[in-house]
Amino acid sequence: MTEKIHVEFCVDLNGDASGEIYKMKREMDFRPCVGDLVFIWDLTDDPFVVDHIALDFPDDNDEHRNGITAWLKPQL
Repeated sequence: MTEKIHVEFCVDLNGDASGEIYKMKREMDFRPCVGDLVFIWDLTDDPFVVDHIALDFPDDNDEHRNGITAWLKPQL
């Protein structure tokens, strides 16, 4: 059995670094990679693309586990 990884997916909703960020935490069996498609049904039916990955988990990690932050952008 593999150890799960905590992933926080983040989307800059306005695309202009104005601070309106959507965050979604998930526990996964695998680490997402740059270029992977991610669906966030609450926002749109169109997929987002993993743009870049930060190899550290945010300070508000209640679980105190290792994880990553995956930044998403709309698919072009």
